Amino acid sequence: MRSVQDLDGLMSKIAHASDAQKNDIEQIHRAVGEMDKATQQNAAPV
Repeated sequence: MRSVQDLDGLMSKIAHASDAQKNDIEQIHRAVGEMDKATQQNAAPV
């Protein structure tokens, strides 16, 4: 059953890629939050 093994391998790769993408999105979210905080702090004294 080669096709079942191929499908299993593809599903595993998709799951791994989805995990990596989730981690990247979380990093972007944190970075945007930090930039927003810095912007707010810079705007406050004005």
